[in-house]
Amino acid sequence: MTDPIEINVTGRLMLMLTQLGIRDARVLSIFARAVSAVVHRRMAVAAHTGLADMDPILDEQLRLLKRALDRRSQAPAPSALQHDLPVAQAQTRARTSIDGSAVAAEHVAARPAREPRVESGYVPVVKSQEEKLHDARMPVQALLHGDCVATGLLDAAKAAQLVAGMTGKTSQDAEREIVEYLRQVLQTQAKALIRKARGGPWADPRIQEDLRQDIHAAKSIRGILMLYRQVVKEYQAWEQGRDRSGLLGMFSARHRGRS
Repeated sequence: MTDPIEINVTGRLMLMLTQLGIRDARVLSIFARAVSAVVHRRMAVAAHTGLADMDPILDEQLRLLKRALDRRSQAPAPSALQHDLPVAQAQTRARTSIDGSAVAAEHVAARPAREPRVESGYVPVVKSQEEKLHDARMPVQALLHGDCVATGLLDAAKAAQLVAGMTGKTSQDAEREIVEYLRQVLQTQAKALIRKARGGPWADPRIQEDLRQDIHAAKSIRGILMLYRQVVKEYQAWEQGRDRSGLLGMFSARHRGRS
């Protein structure tokens, strides 16, 4: 998957579905095809070419889709054919209304209707090992496509590359390798900030060493994200303090008290 629109749609969808407790890879694939088709069509009609123009359209589609899924979750669940619900509901809920027409219903893969089962009761879907691994990796993939890209720790292309590299691995092994890479990214970015600020809030070498050890000790993607946000927060606070201590600082309450 190299289309930047499809990458963004898939990442945002994966995050939303995970938050809703939906982890069926087939459902994600169906929704991603439908929403991507709508975004492509709407951007073409409006003669938009930049990714920035995509965000309002994608936000609208995800909002409509979530509303439909919320309505579905409030409806009583039928007792028969429960094992067919995720894919069947994905196909029908992808028809959420926009601009007075169905959402890319023609782009949703049609599946033959199944004959009603004579026997009653729940029949579990047997998944392959790779399908199980894929489902287990979805929360990690959601973090990469979502928070890591949104904060600027990764760009969308690198996030997609890391997700592709997870294939065939358990979520634990994949995350362990990704965390090792993210540690290096965060260390590099922290060093760049320290150089830019000529030390800034980390002017003391002991503080720099503490930061290095904190980065090295991070064991999860969430831990790396927390450290990244903290580094940015400390830098921004230092920048604001420096601005106040400049010419504008002459008009602070402390200086006025001395006049």
